[in-house]
Amino acid sequence: MQLARRRILPRPKASVTPALDVALKDQSFVYRTGDHLTGSDYQPTTNVYGDVDGRPLYLVGDSMAAQLATPAPAVAKKRGLALKPRSKATVSFVLPAEGPPRRAPVARGGARADRRGQGGATDRPAHGPGHGPHG
Repeated sequence: MQLARRRILPRPKASVTPALDVALKDQSFVYRTGDHLTGSDYQPTTNVYGDVDGRPLYLVGDSMAAQLATPAPAVAKKRGLALKPRSKATVSFVLPAEGPPRRAPVARGGARADRRGQGGATDRPAHGPGHGPHG
């Protein structure tokens, strides 16, 4: 059996914008402004970008969401929105987010106890007229 000869093509010259040394130092503005919380910080900033009197636009989540913040001020300004970035490293965003963080109660067997209203993942929005998925 004869092996087919592979044709070696010249490698195209690639250009990357921005340059790699610049891109490696690039971070979303929320890191510079302190809007992205780290460590034991839990109180979000009150910074607003875009139209401060506009309808609020919240960008919430962890560092993955923070990466989306860079173009958001320009979008908020163009559309008359008040951008309020609220992100924190290494944690999931859970509503309601108020007060200092609390440890979830642990039931026997290591399962989390269902403690509604304690700021945990078990909180559910109230449904009624004008609320919920079907209005």
